[in-house]
Formats: sequence, C-alpha cells, structure tokens
Amino acid sequence: GKKLSEGLNSNQNIELAYPTEANEVFARFLKPTIEHLNSEGYKMNQEELGGKAVRLVTSWNTESSEIEKFLKIISQVK
Repeated sequence: GKKLSEGLNSNQNIELAYPTEANEVFARFLKPTIEHLNSEGYKMNQEELGGKAVRLVTSWNTESSEIEKFLKIISQVK
C-alpha cells in the first residue's frame, strides 16, 4: 500500500483520508476522477465512510505496474 499511498498523496486533487498503515488506502477523490476511473473499467465505490472516501486495497501479488497504471489514469484527469 505504500507505493499507492505515496502516488496518491502526490496528486493535488486527491487527499488521503487516513494515514496508510498496511495494504488499505483510504482517499478522497473528486467526482470527475471517480467517473474517469469507472469509465476505464475500475469499480469505484463512493459509499465508503459515508461517501467521504474510497478504499483501495493492495495484496501480496499486486504488481508495481498495476499501481503505476492506476496512478497514470488518475493523472489524466484535469
């Protein structure tokens, strides 16, 4: 979760909702970002924490390239 957390934290349009302590990252996304991710095939659940954040989960077999792709897609939102 560290690489994902750091990548999200470097995006000015995203705010981490809580410090990342393990493989779950809670972040606040603007609506256009969520819509863009959904159009790219991701299923973003806006209902986490009463609609205040989304939860992203990495696992032991999450590839760095998958995280990089996700962060690149997010960076396309202006």
